[in-house]
Amino acid sequence: MNRSEPIPVDEPDADVVAAYLQRHPDFLAQRPELLASLYVPHQPGSGAVSLVERQVQVLREHNERLERQLSQLLQTARENERVGNSLVGLGRGLLEADSLDAVLALVRDALLNEFSADVVWIRLIDTADGRSVARDPARFLAPDAGELAPFAECLDKGRPVCGGLDHDRIAELFGVDVAELGSAAVVPLVAGRPLGVVALGSRDSRHFHPDMGTHFLAQLGELVTSGVSRHLARE
Repeated sequence: MNRSEPIPVDEPDADVVAAYLQRHPDFLAQRPELLASLYVPHQPGSGAVSLVERQVQVLREHNERLERQLSQLLQTARENERVGNSLVGLGRGLLEADSLDAVLALVRDALLNEFSADVVWIRLIDTADGRSVARDPARFLAPDAGELAPFAECLDKGRPVCGGLDHDRIAELFGVDVAELGSAAVVPLVAGRPLGVVALGSRDSRHFHPDMGTHFLAQLGELVTSGVSRHLARE
């Protein structure tokens, strides 16, 4: 072998270099002369920036993401506080309501004005004797009414459902035109037995969606159930 020829040296794997730099984050601070020969390409575009500039850019982008997340969290917290206060106000009003008509009017008004619903429908479920259906068929349904069948699981579990609802079935249940309805939520009223169903509709297809939380809707259902059951007993 010619002694003047350099002995070949295997270059380290990129992952090994990356792992080493992670273990020694101050490596370039100790070897500042290397910074002159390092560059990171602009993304997108051409040219190069220094490693320090690229680090600053990455940190700035990271901070911007954190600021957006914080802003979203603050907005959600403010909205949750507003909805919570609205529920407290609704609860007080339901305690003061002196009739079933007053309860239903209060609920409808609160949902339209405080809970950002474009339309609200309420149907109550009669007892087996059918007296309420005979007296007020526009408001009451028999327990075995076919219009309730699509919502049987919702009533059995006592849990609100959002999005993914058949608008035609809602129209059948509430006897309304839902041509402009983009999304909807259904809140069951259950106290020992199914007492009724409240539906909230929105023209916005994204307003009520299957992945949204139903915590406040469940609390709403409990409040309305309490107000309705108190007056149904007097019917």
